[in-house]
Amino acid sequence: MGESQSCDSSPDKYEVYEKEFSGGDRPRSPKGKKRGRKSEIALRQAEASAGKLARRLEAENVIRGRLNFLKKENDQDGRGIERYASWVGRSLKEGGPHFVDEDLSIDSTLPKVKAGGQHHQKNQTAALVKHLPTGIVVRNEEERSFQQNKELGKAVLYQRLDEYLRLWKTVLPSETDPSDIRKKIEELLTE
Repeated sequence: MGESQSCDSSPDKYEVYEKEFSGGDRPRSPKGKKRGRKSEIALRQAEASAGKLARRLEAENVIRGRLNFLKKENDQDGRGIERYASWVGRSLKEGGPHFVDEDLSIDSTLPKVKAGGQHHQKNQTAALVKHLPTGIVVRNEEERSFQQNKELGKAVLYQRLDEYLRLWKTVLPSETDPSDIRKKIEELLTE
């Protein structure tokens, strides 16, 4: 199965929390002024700031757990960090996961044996799709055709990469230099 870790809470949960406590949707008085005292507003802003910090720290922890594949024993050619940083930079610049077939490793395997029948499939129709820059792996065996499983695996992999990229958007500012991305990756690897 894939090695990716998922975040228990989505970033949207924190955005709702921030909006709620920043006073964005608060009703206004008839004269157009916000209700409440300055200290109440300052408290809400502090809570929203704490929510952003908690979201960033949670994203860093998930990314740190994902970066295990960059350890030396898994990095055959020694360019893993460079490839990974390049993928993160391109994806952030494009606004979505950089997804090209050259970054994929696709293998066929036998489907897992499921309970309840004598007729086991003998052909290798399950697809194992690995994204080389990130190390995220997806296995799909839903269909009876390898080609269909490969396409479904690619679609699931794209969704996981999109979720993973959202974590990076939480951790890094919108305009980030590629050298800053590499420094952040090395920082997360050493912690």
